[in-house]
Amino acid sequence: MKKKIFITLVCLSVCFTQTLCYGQKSQERLSGFTIKNGDVLSINVYGAPGMFNPGIKARVSEKGEIKMPLLGEVKVVGLTAGEAALKFDKLFKDGYLADPQVTVFIAERGETSETRIDVIGSVARQGSFPVEGTITLVKAIALAGGASKPSTGEHPNLSSIKVIRQEEGEEKIFYVDLDTEGRDFTVYPGDTIFVEEYEAVVVTGNVVNPGATRIYRNFSLSNAIQFAGGALPNANLEKVMVIRREENEEGKLEDKTYIVNYLEEGPFFGMKKQDRVIVEAYGSFTIYGEVRAAGTYYISKDLTAMDAIILAGNFTEFASKNGVKIIRYVDGKRRAIKVPAEYIMKTGNRSKDVFLEDGDTIVVPESWF
Repeated sequence: MKKKIFITLVCLSVCFTQTLCYGQKSQERLSGFTIKNGDVLSINVYGAPGMFNPGIKARVSEKGEIKMPLLGEVKVVGLTAGEAALKFDKLFKDGYLADPQVTVFIAERGETSETRIDVIGSVARQGSFPVEGTITLVKAIALAGGASKPSTGEHPNLSSIKVIRQEEGEEKIFYVDLDTEGRDFTVYPGDTIFVEEYEAVVVTGNVVNPGATRIYRNFSLSNAIQFAGGALPNANLEKVMVIRREENEEGKLEDKTYIVNYLEEGPFFGMKKQDRVIVEAYGSFTIYGEVRAAGTYYISKDLTAMDAIILAGNFTEFASKNGVKIIRYVDGKRRAIKVPAEYIMKTGNRSKDVFLEDGDTIVVPESWF
């Protein structure tokens, strides 16, 4: 009989020790956190065992208070467990207990917005996730299963993740690049993380790679054309067309066209999602006859007939420099414009040179002498 009693006592002692150790680990884990609304506190007052036996468990109200015997409503939100214990100890000593010896532990964290983060947008699982203390942005997005991939039809803009935070009653917004800053950027309980899909503009016309181009914060027309591979040699960069969907005076959406001088305004003209950029060309011309490299060429800004001849490798020794002419169609009618190439070469007077237009044909005949 005595042996059975001894074994029972040993078992109870082991169980008590395990429970105590587990409780201490849990309490140590939560001891560094400040008390929030909704938290459950475990309170013991060893100086008044009858009144507080076996202790008190109380949930912190939305006002940040708990109700205590003798003391009534006591505000504890914002304090650590140790600070709350000191506060109770002082209040009990003020006319109630000689030696209170108060201990306070955070038994569990309350399920409030202040102990959770919201992750929304282009992620695998949108929702509200409980956190204890602070975590990095990378870990916060991992809680939501990670950012969605293009295979799902979503294209998360990981270079500009929006973090919305309430600080001192004001909303603050941070934009964070997940790759370069995500492991260092701290996310706090109560934060909202918004993984937006990337926005795009469409660039067409005389660029290397026409098509949709992703845009980021502070994205300009210059960025859009560069991301499209850059402009082709014949691109008319002085008159780039940007078509934007905007509300008119009646509140209806309609296309509005902006003509932008890319060379001057490109870095400063900001892009918006769904903008359409059209890079038009100056055009092309054809040159044949007595030049070293006859063929079709792009027209660049202010290109003249003499420039075109140099571009085509210059005259051959058989060229009739006095016979150069431009064939141009105006309103469907053929015109022949003479270019006094020999005079221009001898005098250097470029005033008689002719600027080329799209579709021009330059003819350099053979000399008979």
